[in-house]
This record gives sequence, C-alpha cells and structure tokens, in this order.
Amino acid sequence: MTLSLASDQVPSVGNFFHFVKGSCNGLLCLSDFSQNYTYLWNPSIRKVKKIASFPVQDTIYTLTIIALGFGFHRAENDYKVVRVTRFRRKRKGKKSRFEVEVYSLRLNAWRSISAVPPVSYDVQVSRRRCALLNGVVYWMTMEPSSSTFILSFDFGSEEFKRIMLPHQVVLPTPVFEQTPPIIRVSEKTLSFFHRILRQDDDEQLGCFYEVWVLEMDDIWKNTCTILLPKMGYIACPLPLGFTTNGKFLMARPGGCTHREVKVVLYDPELHQATDTGIKLIDSYGCADTYSESLLLLN
Repeated sequence: MTLSLASDQVPSVGNFFHFVKGSCNGLLCLSDFSQNYTYLWNPSIRKVKKIASFPVQDTIYTLTIIALGFGFHRAENDYKVVRVTRFRRKRKGKKSRFEVEVYSLRLNAWRSISAVPPVSYDVQVSRRRCALLNGVVYWMTMEPSSSTFILSFDFGSEEFKRIMLPHQVVLPTPVFEQTPPIIRVSEKTLSFFHRILRQDDDEQLGCFYEVWVLEMDDIWKNTCTILLPKMGYIACPLPLGFTTNGKFLMARPGGCTHREVKVVLYDPELHQATDTGIKLIDSYGCADTYSESLLLLN
C-alpha cells in the first residue's frame, strides 16, 4: 500500500517539527529533532499517543538522547521503543554514562535495562530513521576516533551489537555528519546506500551510489553500483527506500532554494527515473512499506 503524508497531515503534537523515526505494521514513531518528545501514530484511524518526554534537567550531567528505535516483539505481541540517553559529566569526579530504557505499548510503561551500548562517549548516531528487521533495530553510527559502523538493538534479547561496514567504505567525520549512509531493508535483508561523489570528463558533478547487502554477521556484498548524473542544482538525489520489485525511491530537489523536493522512482537496470507526482518539503523524507492497522494505541 502507498501512503503519502504531507506536513499538514501530521498530527498536531505541539510546536515542533517531527520526523518519522520508525515504521512497523501500520504504526509510525514520530519524534522532534532533539528526540525529546516521542509519539506513536496510527494514520489509518488518526490516533496519536504521547509516550515520552525529556528527562528532568540534571545539575551534574548534560543529558542527550542519542538513539531512538521502534519495533515489534513478536514473541510478546508488543510494540516497543528503545531510548539511549547519554549522561555527560559537567564537573570532575563524575563519570559519563549511558542509560537505556525500553517502552512497552502493551504495559504503557518505560523501564530501565542493564544493557550498555558498545560505543564511546563521543559517538555520533545518525538522526535519520533507523531500520527494522525481525525485531532488531539498526542505526548508522560513527566514533570520530574510530570508524563508521552499524549499531543494533534486539528487542528480544535486549542486547546491543556492533556491525562493521565493508572496509571499502571510508567515511570522514564531515561526510558522515552531512550525508551519512542510509540503511534500509530490502527483500528481508539489511542494506545501505553509500554515496561517492565524482568528477567526469565534462566536469559535470554527479555521484555513484553503491548498494551493499548484509549476508551474515559482518560479511557484506556490493549488489550494484549506480551512476547518477547531476540533477538541476543538486549534485545527487538522496535515496529514500527500496520498493518490492528492486527499484528505489529518491528525493530530487528542484530549484535553487531546494524547498521543493520531488520523489522519483529509479530503475537501476534501465537507468531511468520516473516522477511519482509526490512532493516533499525537504529531503528528510523516508519511504517504507505500509499496511493499514486498527490498533487503537490505548
């Protein structure tokens, strides 16, 4: 099912601009940019539920929510949200630490768990939507002193794991901050787009997109490399997600202001892009499969 949501269709949840942080079985998880406020939304029945607020400010620590994930735990038949908060010390004598909390829609409650993400305190987690596969959420992550990797959390075992990217993928910190690789699920497999800028003989700036698929553990396979020409005022369109037939949707800004963004369907075999008629307010949109749900979010 195709569901196109414009900004005026998003429920009114305060004076904040909200992003889709996760999608599962017809439910969407929304959060503001700082991830201080989180909501579950069922667009089919127009129900929204506030499930989190920012913790009380602390005089000893600076609190930052660095990761937010949403998924479904099949064994418990329960929708859950995981939230990772970093407590960074403000004064000497206090240690920085992480706190991990899991929200249960069935119980309508948060609880702290003992799991600690295997990351350093200077970690950067992409604020783009996480990927969800078989009850596990995945975030693109970077440690400036180390490398780029994928951080995962399993709602069943409640454990974190680091998944290293292919050694061919090199991402300096500025590149990660501006255009981190986008992870999605394609044909029940974790995949990601890796952008490579280029300069051709005609000096027309364009880019390659390498599509990598995780086969097992840390073993990746480059399934295809796609060359995209310069489109208007932007060097390269941004991928939004895969379709069920091997094609993928891309955000293509049009015009010098970049305020109007068109969604195009790209066929990697024919090297053709078709306008879908869908427009976004910016390139931070996402694409995912959707099925109607009657869940009341009570």
